[in-house]
Amino acid sequence: MVANHVDHALGRVTALSDGIFAVAITLLVLSISVPDLGNSQTDANLQAHLREAIPSIFGFVISFAVVGIFWLSHHRLFQVVREYDRPTLYANLLFLMTICFIPFPAGVLARYGELTTAVIFYAASTAFVGFTLALLWWVAIIRSAHRKAQRRMGRYFGLRAAGTSIIFLISIPVALINVDAARFVWLAIPAVLVIVSRIYGSEVRDEIRPSI
Repeated sequence: MVANHVDHALGRVTALSDGIFAVAITLLVLSISVPDLGNSQTDANLQAHLREAIPSIFGFVISFAVVGIFWLSHHRLFQVVREYDRPTLYANLLFLMTICFIPFPAGVLARYGELTTAVIFYAASTAFVGFTLALLWWVAIIRSAHRKAQRRMGRYFGLRAAGTSIIFLISIPVALINVDAARFVWLAIPAVLVIVSRIYGSEVRDEIRPSI
């Protein structure tokens, strides 16, 4: 009876979380404006507007990929969790709040992507999301883990989230010099994930492969 109650409660938490992820990840595409050609509806004008939209599309792809990575990590966390306490709920709500917020800096980046402030604002906001996810892994798993395997998995996903955040933080001083270079720094995120995976070896990868 108690187990069913816990499963039901966890189901409510994951349902809320997945709903917020779904809304946030859908809103990201709204940051890309459909070109307004006015009275000059020609192929050349449309092509010019589509070229101008490339930075916005790049920002959407990066945001979608990062939020997707965070969702995979969050999904895995609630496959591992069997019991939770109030700090876990609060940490989860904090993380979900940052996920809800992401479409706003993504929209600012899409509209003002050539401005240093827009790039820094986006990078700082996304970095904060990653750090709150790492905090959630610590609160929900590492803090109360009874088995080494759980602690190892918690550190693995926590480092993945923190590593992603560090890449965005590194891009902030780069943006002060060149905003285009700062965007290219974000492309280093897959390399960070590979490095973390290599550090923890095949044992952790075998544990997580069936689920992600």
